[in-house]
Amino acid sequence: MKFRSNNCVAIHVPDLKKAEAFYSGVMHFRLASKSPNQLDYDTGKFSLSVHKSAKVRPPIPSFTVINLEAAKEHLRQNGCEIIEERVSGIYFKDPLGMVYHVVAD
Repeated sequence: MKFRSNNCVAIHVPDLKKAEAFYSGVMHFRLASKSPNQLDYDTGKFSLSVHKSAKVRPPIPSFTVINLEAAKEHLRQNGCEIIEERVSGIYFKDPLGMVYHVVAD
């Protein structure tokens, strides 16, 4: 199983309007796409994906795999906990407690 960085960092915030005001107005990141639950920014070296969520989370690195189902099984077999599944991917906690995002290519 090969995981590759996709140059995206995800964060979770409760208020997308505040997030948009900050990342667009203060940081001057280019808004690449917008939906009711997500903002995607081009920051230069990486993409910043801002997700609406009741729980604030620190920045989460994102990785790409060819087969998401195989990746989930591989992670589980190696002591990781799948903490959230979405249509676009999964969030998992590694054995050290770090959280990561994985999407299928």
